[in-house]
Amino acid sequence: TLPSRMYAIYAWFALSMLYCSVVFMGLNRAIFGDWGLRFFERSDSLSVSFVMASALYFAEFFFELKFHSKIWHRLFGIMAPLWLVFGVISVVATDELVQLMRTLRPAGLVLFLITMLVFVADVTRRGLSGSPFFLAAWVALVFGGIARPLSTLGIIESNAITRDSVFIGASIEMLILSLGLAHRFRRIEQTSIMLKAANDAKSNFRARMSHELRTPLTTIIGAGEVLSKLDLKSDAKNPLRMLRRAGENLMSIVNDVLDMSKIEADAMVIESVPTDLNALAYN
Repeated sequence: TLPSRMYAIYAWFALSMLYCSVVFMGLNRAIFGDWGLRFFERSDSLSVSFVMASALYFAEFFFELKFHSKIWHRLFGIMAPLWLVFGVISVVATDELVQLMRTLRPAGLVLFLITMLVFVADVTRRGLSGSPFFLAAWVALVFGGIARPLSTLGIIESNAITRDSVFIGASIEMLILSLGLAHRFRRIEQTSIMLKAANDAKSNFRARMSHELRTPLTTIIGAGEVLSKLDLKSDAKNPLRMLRRAGENLMSIVNDVLDMSKIEADAMVIESVPTDLNALAYN
């Protein structure tokens, strides 16, 4: 289901952000010792690629871009696998190629940031459900991402907050996105309830109208049967026969509509009755 997939992508996104924070804050050695240092020494690009790919997939499912924006759906469908390939290559490639990829990584990050800013502006302009949460989350991440470089350049004061600004911004982002997920699930549940109510109302109307139509039809067919037993002139028998057949056909249609209502209400009872194949084929 859509909520289950959104939860899975969100968990992947959160773990990727944690993984990236551990690598870039230098906590890998403190947590895992020398083994952690060796394991993570070439995984900085892998951690970034996981964050980028999971962010793109999360946006895809969060806004259901397959239905709301074919352009963004196709673009994210290309960018996310490319980031994953970039991350895997950065781990298994030679040292020279890894160094080249690290050199090119800032350009990729800038391109990704510009793409996401345009995307956030577009979904906010369209007023898609959950867009305010997505906008606030990315603003928090962007401010967290630029605070540390600004403090390094001496533009703003360097302190514990600016040194860990990336981790703080990512934490705030994940918190806001979790609230956005709750909002989206609530909207999905409300929409499902409304659709079920509308479908029930349609089924009830159909069943009620079928019953209302059967009453006069039964009278017409019964009157036709009574007239057929009378001694009528030969020129009156054919119109009477046509009247009875038309009434029976209309009654059959009404019964089919009523059966459809029973099927939708899970109240259909299947019966085994004798059938005349010749009459069925003739009608």
